[in-house]
Amino acid sequence: MPQRLSVAAALAFFVFALVLVGCGSEANPTTTTPTTASPSTTSPPSEVTTITAVSGPRPLPSGGFLDPGVEYVTTIFEPVVGYRVDEKLLLRPLQTDAVTGLENQHNLGFMISAEEKAGLAPYKGVVIHNVWRGFTPDEAIARIEGIDAIEVEATSQVEVGGFAGTQIDVVVLGPGSLYINYPAVNCNRARYCAFLEIGPMRIVVLDTPAGTLLVTIDPPGEDFEDFFPIAEEILAGISFPDLG
Repeated sequence: MPQRLSVAAALAFFVFALVLVGCGSEANPTTTTPTTASPSTTSPPSEVTTITAVSGPRPLPSGGFLDPGVEYVTTIFEPVVGYRVDEKLLLRPLQTDAVTGLENQHNLGFMISAEEKAGLAPYKGVVIHNVWRGFTPDEAIARIEGIDAIEVEATSQVEVGGFAGTQIDVVVLGPGSLYINYPAVNCNRARYCAFLEIGPMRIVVLDTPAGTLLVTIDPPGEDFEDFFPIAEEILAGISFPDLG
């Protein structure tokens, strides 16, 4: 009898131990920690701003002044004229189908009253005219010499934009128009009639493949000598891109 009890006790203990082992597995289950990808610390690429430099000549502006070292070209006047200056000049660019250049005011000549003109600074400018293209250089010179308001002082040979020309130094004695001996221009209707300012003036009759062009250099009266270096700088920067 005691032997049976010992066997039964041992069996009961074995069963109890199995129960404890089972409970232990449930009480301490094996756990798996999920792996979470850490957020990237690399910032997205920033936007890149591309600045494209302006290359080549710019259209001649309708207002303001020319920037030094920049080439500008006409878009209305023919043949195309290029301008480049070395310093900022207080002369505004202009262009129409008849004239182009740099001047301190629009050439109104005797189209405005004396009172209106008195409030303006003396006119000065370097202007190219193409209304003479139908004449030979000799014909243009003869017509210039025939203008009553002009007295010719001296002539010489020069070059502008790579083309030969005849420079005529004149004195304007009274009111008049450079186109007065050009019958195709009606100065009552023309947009620009090259009205003459009293005082010294320089005219260059330029011989080009596109025809005869005139360049006029008008200083502000007594300031001719001061304006001449500026005019020389402008003339040195003139080119004819389509005629080269």
